[in-house]
Amino acid sequence: MEGIKFLGSYGGKTKECFTTCIQVAQDILIDAGNIVKGYKYDFTEINHLFLTHSHLDHINDIPYLIDSIFDKRDKTFYIYGIEKTLSNIKNHIFCNEIWTDYTKIAINDRGEPVVTLVPLSYGQRFKIRDLSLIPIKNHHMEGSCGYIIDNGKNSILFSSDTYLCPSITEEINRNSNITAAIFEVSFPNGYESLAKVSCHLTPSILEKQLSNLKRKDINIYINHIKPSHKQEILQNIEKSIKLSQIGVTVIDDGDFIDYESGLHKNIDKFENSDENFARLMHIGTMLTAQTDKNRLFNMIVYAAREFTNADGGTLYIMDQEHKNLEFQIIQNETLQINKGLNSEDKPDWPLVPLYHENGDKNWEMVAAASALTGKVINIADVYNDKRYNFSGTKKFDQMTGYRSKSMLVIPMKNHEGEVIGVLQLINRQNNLGDIVPFSKDDENITKSLASQAALLMRNQLLIYDLEHMLISFLNSLATTLDEKSPFTGDHIRRMVEITMMLAKAIVSDNSGIYKDIYFNDEELQQIYLSALMHDIGKISTPDFLINKQTKLESIYDRINCIKLKIEILKRDIGKTYKKEYINSKYSDNKILDEITNFLEESNRGSEFFSDEKVERLKKIYDEIFVEIDGKLNKLIEQDEYEALSVRKGTLTDQERKKIMDHVIETQKILKRLSFPKKYSRIPEIAGAHHEKLNGKGYPNGLKGDEIPFEARILAIADIFEALTAPDRPYKTPKKLSEAMKILYFMAKDNELDYDMVKFFYEKKIYLEYAKKHLHPEQIDEVSLTW
Repeated sequence: MEGIKFLGSYGGKTKECFTTCIQVAQDILIDAGNIVKGYKYDFTEINHLFLTHSHLDHINDIPYLIDSIFDKRDKTFYIYGIEKTLSNIKNHIFCNEIWTDYTKIAINDRGEPVVTLVPLSYGQRFKIRDLSLIPIKNHHMEGSCGYIIDNGKNSILFSSDTYLCPSITEEINRNSNITAAIFEVSFPNGYESLAKVSCHLTPSILEKQLSNLKRKDINIYINHIKPSHKQEILQNIEKSIKLSQIGVTVIDDGDFIDYESGLHKNIDKFENSDENFARLMHIGTMLTAQTDKNRLFNMIVYAAREFTNADGGTLYIMDQEHKNLEFQIIQNETLQINKGLNSEDKPDWPLVPLYHENGDKNWEMVAAASALTGKVINIADVYNDKRYNFSGTKKFDQMTGYRSKSMLVIPMKNHEGEVIGVLQLINRQNNLGDIVPFSKDDENITKSLASQAALLMRNQLLIYDLEHMLISFLNSLATTLDEKSPFTGDHIRRMVEITMMLAKAIVSDNSGIYKDIYFNDEELQQIYLSALMHDIGKISTPDFLINKQTKLESIYDRINCIKLKIEILKRDIGKTYKKEYINSKYSDNKILDEITNFLEESNRGSEFFSDEKVERLKKIYDEIFVEIDGKLNKLIEQDEYEALSVRKGTLTDQERKKIMDHVIETQKILKRLSFPKKYSRIPEIAGAHHEKLNGKGYPNGLKGDEIPFEARILAIADIFEALTAPDRPYKTPKKLSEAMKILYFMAKDNELDYDMVKFFYEKKIYLEYAKKHLHPEQIDEVSLTW
């Protein structure tokens, strides 16, 4: 399902009104107030029932449902809820006094019970296929809860029965994936005392509940109205300036709320012009608040379908040359198609050309004709229309079993009158579900919507182009930095890949240690850009330091100067008049060859430089001289001696500090860039990837929670890539077992995030990466004990 459907939406029952029951999938319901009458499929298809609490209006159909299915299925029926709620169900319904105890009756040969009660905890994400339900605390009775219903991309929040509960509004502000929130309002204004005692809301109390609502892109709905107070509550809402500004909508039985847009529809509604106008204004507000290009496009199609009761819709965008229409969004409720929600999901159908190869205008294709003329095209039945070529439509019908019939095609024009897109709607349905032609009113209201949408599309496309330019610029910077070094040329690209693999794995962790941590698309993009820019400070680091393979390397390797001095010394050994400056211990060519070998080995820095080697180097520094141009020079100059004395690696303390300063330069460079607000933390994240949890990192010595969570991801990715990089000629890449052991001990020493390194290991992210980028001989078995 593309959203949730209210089988019952009231806080009481009459002939026309039914109590709370929400269908979130064909086999998943929330509450049981109206299953028997509201559920349109075979009851045996229901497998999961999530309860908000145990008041009668939320559970009354449970006994009848179980009675009607227990002998027609061979698998258990699951009822979920907070433990107190399930205890009430067990003790007061399935107790053999009120109703048969189906929790103790076997339904199959395996001994599984007819009903299984599954306790939930607040905040626990319970996943069934692609759908997750997360119980949230509300303020009603012991064991009550609301739910966040999450389809993996977007969420809808259902508060259920509740009094004032600030944490619900805080969750809406925090979680930008929530597109709609449903609050209960049981009583009208004037009943505040009763509402407080019974833990319900009135319109005035709802105003207080929403007083701290910061988001303007959220749809707010009301349910659980007591039928006897409905008209009074509606009047209260109409008179409320606050609720009118927010755009609160009352839910009715049969209403459907879409995950992606957060908009609702009921095919029996919005038939008169006043309601249509109000709805158009409300949708215009929601479209204006949408900042994601693909979601905006999706909402435009959904809103147009809602207005006209169209079963399907397609949005085309004009290309930059104004020669083709590109498929952007495709929706079809009957076929359960919704493509184009993101770039990866974009329809890969052929472009619709506005002109033939000979330059003639393409009048045969209806979308092209609408774009070329700038006029609305209304077709009662595409199979009977002779003006346009519908072979593609008919081929689609043949492949899917669908029957395309009525069609409405609307050009979308910007403020200059240019067509920037085309909206195509298919198969208008009447209240009985029959396919009928689109009316003149449909044309007018959709033209108004298309006019609003076109302006917003233009703005979004401009914003998208600016953001695309920013990201392209940052990618170019990163590529320039990678190409600065022939030995670390792919470091940034690979480090970014590891970063995003780890970040996305954390997002997908629905039941483990990171079940409560979630990054939306913008936050993931911020992590991506932070990783991309993590070494940008090295752009000011001298090339010879970045590429330094030996201790004496600068613009050139100074070991060659020392070797040349030794050759001069060898030459002078045989000249009697210059022997006086030569130490007798070093007057033999064989000894000088040994010194040459020792110095070359010392210069490589591939092994730890022991005390014994330091002492030998000191003697060479103190005792060997060479005469050049009549002046006596040390064989090894002081700065060369200091460089060769480095115990580990090739960098002196001063050089190492210079390289470490790249993080400070990274922060300086990134802080000078004017990032959009959604990416404002890039300098903070990128600039902290060398910090350590124990406070021994750099540049600021941050510790513990002072280090951003995202920067900890970057730290692991940066180190793992450096350890395993297979293309650095100056060092042997680590095997997987060696690299993971280093990460393991860094985590145990509280340098890296212990839980995150463990997660990196247990989810085998390291292995997934290794199979793509490491040499086969690097991939060995990794076994760590945590």
